[in-house]
Amino acid sequence: MFIIVGILLIIGLVHSYFAISLNLSENESILIVDNNNAPPFVYLHNFSKSLGFSNDNPIEKQANIIKTNHSTKYTFITKYFLPDRWNNLDLKSSTNPNRGINKTQYWYNCQSICIDKNSFYIFSSSGYNRNLGFIVKYDMNVLDKYPIETLRELGLYSNLSKSIDTNNKDFKSIKIGENFLYGHGQSLTYDKKTDSLWMINDTDFKGNETKVLQINKNTLKPIKEHKFKVKYLNRYLNGFNTLAFDEDGFFYSEKIIKSKNNPKGDTLIIRGKIHESGIVEVKPMALIKNRPGTIIQSIAINQKNNKLYLVSDGAIYSLPLDKLNDKTLRKEDFRYSTFNSEREFEGLSFDGNGIAYLLIIRGPEVLVSSNFN
Repeated sequence: MFIIVGILLIIGLVHSYFAISLNLSENESILIVDNNNAPPFVYLHNFSKSLGFSNDNPIEKQANIIKTNHSTKYTFITKYFLPDRWNNLDLKSSTNPNRGINKTQYWYNCQSICIDKNSFYIFSSSGYNRNLGFIVKYDMNVLDKYPIETLRELGLYSNLSKSIDTNNKDFKSIKIGENFLYGHGQSLTYDKKTDSLWMINDTDFKGNETKVLQINKNTLKPIKEHKFKVKYLNRYLNGFNTLAFDEDGFFYSEKIIKSKNNPKGDTLIIRGKIHESGIVEVKPMALIKNRPGTIIQSIAINQKNNKLYLVSDGAIYSLPLDKLNDKTLRKEDFRYSTFNSEREFEGLSFDGNGIAYLLIIRGPEVLVSSNFN
């Protein structure tokens, strides 16, 4: 056991906190699952884009369909085509004061999605700067009144065309947060216990620390930072960059552990708790021998069926959370789904009814599958 004492400076406020990481004791062992019944490892390196998408003409009106080619048959279908850019005309030209100057903010690099009731949140990097990003909140009750291409059109034609009325009160419900430092951004998630958003700031791993940001879901700004360390096989690990919370407020993350016996890597799953006092308890839970694919892009928890999902490009594994936590998980408990797609899977989230929402890019879109488990 060890204690880290730190000072946090965010948004002009100074917070002192204690962060403590609890490691495995000598009497506690980690669960190792050799899930050799898993389908073949999905290797994707060169990603494809939507057939209807191009940078010159990003508007898509035909929904994409992604189906499984292994395990239970699931289908994801486009629900929202997200903006790949946002054209602002808040400056006036000196030569023509009645014409705006096009300032474009790029939104194409969406990294994660999470859902709270009837709203979903997308984290996106600011164009080519992969250390700065922002959160956008969308109201599904509003969006469902309009065609699936409306958001994409809104971002492209805002104030440039009368085809979209940007003064419509419905679209004022779209909330855009300010830029902040984040790193990769694969970890945006919602914790019902604290009614707040969380994500990992993985811009650096000094001292093998993982930084977790608590984000106010109304201002879409970070308000607190917590740090923790994880020790496994006598060494401290860094590189945790996914995050999900269960209904009891415990968080989960994962890391690839490569070895000579498994060069593709095992998946190490950790579980943690952030207390109101600022203390963070963390411990490794299980080592999964066969992971879905090249990179685990996201983890998600469906609180309707109490399952945890490991999301990779073109593949998703699910496992029962209660069996993970009481260390009775067996290979027979896994459910495997691989997909007939070479799109880059960025995030997965579930609403209160257990409906799955999948975030993919090139161009960015949210797909939905009501029967995914």
